[in-house]
Amino acid sequence: MMENELLPVLSTVIISFITALITWGFTRKKQEQETISTELDNVEKATQIWRELAQDLKKQIDQLQKEMNELKKEVHTYRKENQQLKRTLKTQNA
Repeated sequence: MMENELLPVLSTVIISFITALITWGFTRKKQEQETISTELDNVEKATQIWRELAQDLKKQIDQLQKEMNELKKEVHTYRKENQQLKRTLKTQNA
């Protein structure tokens, strides 16, 4: 008689355990896929941020190059002017 009472309980426990394992297996695969998807999204967002930073830096570099070229022209102009002033001083002092 004890076997007759134990059999339904045992079968319920075994079926529950098997169901839990199957559910765990599917859930684990789904979580892995979601993790991979989230990682890809994060990589895409990081790439976008780096791309925007690179574009901003390029704009700043271009602006600095323009300013540097203007300053070079000014320095060249001032050197010419300085040389002319030196020549003028030499001729006046001679």
